[in-house]
Amino acid sequence: MKNRKHNPDVYMVDVFYEKNKKRTVPEKEESRNVKVFRFALKLVIVIAAILLVAALLPGRIIKPSQDSQGSTVLINAAPDAEPVEEDGSIPDEAIWKENISPVAIEEKIYLAWDDPSNKNWTLTEMPPNINVLAPVWFKLVFTADGKSLDLTASDISNSAFDYVKTCHDNGVEVWATVQCIDYDLSELIVENSDESQKLINQILLWITSYDLDGINLDFENMNPDNKQKFNNFCAKLKAAMPVDKPLSACVTVELISESAADNPWQAYDRGGLAQVIDYITVMTYDEHKDSTKRPVASIDWVDLHIRRLLEEIPSEKLIMGIPFHGVDYRAEVIDSQTMTVSPIWNDSGHTTTVFMLNLLLETGRYDYRGTEIVLDYWINKGGWDAELGISDYSFVDTEGIQHTIWIDDENSIYQKARLAYDYNLAGIAIWKKNLGTEAMFEAVARAGEG
Repeated sequence: MKNRKHNPDVYMVDVFYEKNKKRTVPEKEESRNVKVFRFALKLVIVIAAILLVAALLPGRIIKPSQDSQGSTVLINAAPDAEPVEEDGSIPDEAIWKENISPVAIEEKIYLAWDDPSNKNWTLTEMPPNINVLAPVWFKLVFTADGKSLDLTASDISNSAFDYVKTCHDNGVEVWATVQCIDYDLSELIVENSDESQKLINQILLWITSYDLDGINLDFENMNPDNKQKFNNFCAKLKAAMPVDKPLSACVTVELISESAADNPWQAYDRGGLAQVIDYITVMTYDEHKDSTKRPVASIDWVDLHIRRLLEEIPSEKLIMGIPFHGVDYRAEVIDSQTMTVSPIWNDSGHTTTVFMLNLLLETGRYDYRGTEIVLDYWINKGGWDAELGISDYSFVDTEGIQHTIWIDDENSIYQKARLAYDYNLAGIAIWKKNLGTEAMFEAVARAGEG
């Protein structure tokens, strides 16, 4: 919360009053104008003092009556976000600016990951202004005995052929995503040359069989000691792929802390990786993970990490990830009069979408993983947090749970997308296609217009 102990307006009034009170004359000698002035001055001081005290005390929210449920009762009740734990290091301007290409990248990549939960890969319509789709088709798993890579589990059925054809008919490329988020399996792949070659051979077969235009690797939660081995695997894969098929790899943002070296989500040699493949796709989101009450990606946080990445990666190889989702922090309301709450969220909160939010705004309810959330009353029915560059909402449901939501919409998405142009990046990657509205996709495109 911002420090409000020093209020310059109150301070100036106090100084003015102290300087002038000794010059007052007996009441009978005072003119009418002087009396009015003194009364007005005292009134200003009292009001300013009341406002100062109110600013320093916790806000009080009175639960509305049944008739007023669903209306906005207080517009500034969204909790202030805690600061991100950073080491305070500032990206070296001389280095990151040197890595910005002097030649404007006009034909940017507009990529959207595609991962429908029903595994129906039939495209009914193309997302607007997207020129690459990256369906998460090949999710790597162990064999039943847990000893080797099971490639038979990656069958995506004949619908994939129609998917690729629909994309190509609309001028959209397909970079299929090969995903591995199992710590032990990724270690097996990069350490065992036979397993590594088996996967490379299978990827080459997928490229040919499905007429793929490129490959996107999504290896997460790896052993940090295997950074160079992962680079070697990627270099070997790239050398085996057709020269006209790009290879990109997803990485997390760079965290600068004592624990980052042993963090399995930080297991990348980003600079070295950029030297052996075509593109680095950074997941510029999940700011809220391992922290308290942060948005998915606030604008200053994204900006900081883009500059950090540019210290290692040339701008023409960097694709910036943008989230099409938000986060919901939940707390049990202990006292509705003082709005005393007890947090019940986990570190990363609960993922929410604009579709859930729109249902809440329109009908007062939405479904969250099979559980119906029903609105009792609003605390904040939508406000723009200029500092975080994101919209926030807050409400209490009928179970007495307070929801504090930060969610990306067309306004915050436009701001983030602009960074791809400010830093002359290769493009933008969206997680994920089926979470976006037409307005959100249009905001990405509009950012390129200045």
